[in-house]
Amino acid sequence: MTQTETGVHLMMADGGFSVEGHQNEQEILSKQLYLCQLIVALAIVRPEGHFVMKVFDLFTPFSVGLIYLAYRCFREISICKPNSSRPANSERYLVCKWKLPKTDLIQRHLQDVNSQMFNCSKKNIDTLELVSEEVLREDATFFDYVCTSNNTIGANQITALLKIAAYCKNRDLAETRQMEVKQKCLAMWKLPDGIRKFANKGDPDQYVQKLYKEWNNLTKEVCQVEKKLQHSELKPYFQSAYDWCFVPLGNAESSGKNIRTILLGKGGKEVYRLDTKPCSWIPMTDVPIELPHGTIIYAEIVRELQGQGKSQIVINTLHIIDGLLLGGENIRKLPLRQRMARCQLFAKALNKPLKGMNADSTNGSAVTVQIRAKKLYNLLEIENVFFKSLEMYKLKTGPPRLGYRLRNVIDADRFYVPHGLLFLKEIKPEYLKSRSTKRNMFYYFNVKTNLSRYPEQFENYEEETMAMFEETFHSRLLWKWELVHQVNAQMTEARSSDTVYRVDFRQYLEKHYGQSVN
Repeated sequence: MTQTETGVHLMMADGGFSVEGHQNEQEILSKQLYLCQLIVALAIVRPEGHFVMKVFDLFTPFSVGLIYLAYRCFREISICKPNSSRPANSERYLVCKWKLPKTDLIQRHLQDVNSQMFNCSKKNIDTLELVSEEVLREDATFFDYVCTSNNTIGANQITALLKIAAYCKNRDLAETRQMEVKQKCLAMWKLPDGIRKFANKGDPDQYVQKLYKEWNNLTKEVCQVEKKLQHSELKPYFQSAYDWCFVPLGNAESSGKNIRTILLGKGGKEVYRLDTKPCSWIPMTDVPIELPHGTIIYAEIVRELQGQGKSQIVINTLHIIDGLLLGGENIRKLPLRQRMARCQLFAKALNKPLKGMNADSTNGSAVTVQIRAKKLYNLLEIENVFFKSLEMYKLKTGPPRLGYRLRNVIDADRFYVPHGLLFLKEIKPEYLKSRSTKRNMFYYFNVKTNLSRYPEQFENYEEETMAMFEETFHSRLLWKWELVHQVNAQMTEARSSDTVYRVDFRQYLEKHYGQSVN
């Protein structure tokens, strides 16, 4: 529940148990189960959310009263029997749509009744009704609806039972219309008349070609390794700081289990990583990842740490850096910030509690890795926001290190030791984003035409100025942290000419943007 913030959008309750030998008493035997399922729905379904519950006969005052209270808690309810439900049994479904606010009073009433039923279960005392018959009859619309529903479903059930009885008595009887109905259904639904076959997804190259026809045009961009910051003079790298964002990285290099690459999800655990040298797909076998069908993301595996010192455990987690396809949704042309917002929702939807431990591991690794999306920072936030957020942590081995804290809703918070920053350009290569001191607003300078325009002067400024996935991916820059003192706030050690330090960024921002560091 804590992961949903305001409750779930939809709850489905399919509770049941064997009533063999007591089929005629199924409604009475199941009534507390119905009660508990509605209590849970009122507790966890968000306002405007929906609830579906399987029920059987609805003849007793208790059952009808329960349906009435659901009717008072949702804007619409329906008692329906799907065509796929066997017509000879009493199964039906209560569908409740658009939960109303302020249902706490009814929820507390039902909880009190449930407690009384539990406490009186051994005393041969039963609860016969939740709402008085007088109140039920006063609402003529509701009362007539329940009566009509019972009569209609009951009549159809009687017809089906008589049909079964007739077939039992005379085994030579045959339903002559069965084939005719089947053919009409297949024609209407445009389905082939044959045994269902599961589609062969093919090898990853064939799969990605069918999934994303533009993939061949992107391979030149996505099969290149990131460029590295190798000089303390940062202006050639970052002509405009407004163009750039960054994310912290858990790995300096992509090797072994510590991968950082493009991943392809074909559904379930059938996940492949892109090997950039031959530009081919390789199955992910070292780390168990689950991704939906039709997913292409840029991500890394991060060794997240929980606890400090000797009790510290390692939990491998997939961190999404950027996205191209999310479960079949093409987000390639969206601006970087919008792509990352979609990735956040995508990761949140996929994230599951830890299922268990690997048989060969005692460090808390999940059977299937959890997923989260990176937080995106502006380049100008590198000192006053990002570095100030880092905390010193004790490690199981080695000296204390600066760690990046990851807050969890359910589990304890974790952290990881960053091994660098990856800079992502959100502006197209031909543009530089700058701020006008006169108008105090951003404009975009085209380096090819030497023309500057404000957002309102574009026909569609996002489409014309914001980098697509492959443009961001191609221009990415890696600042690798190879020395601990690279990220010291003040440099006292001797500096290497081919290494970039934290103080270099401070000097760059102070010199070109007048940014003071507090």
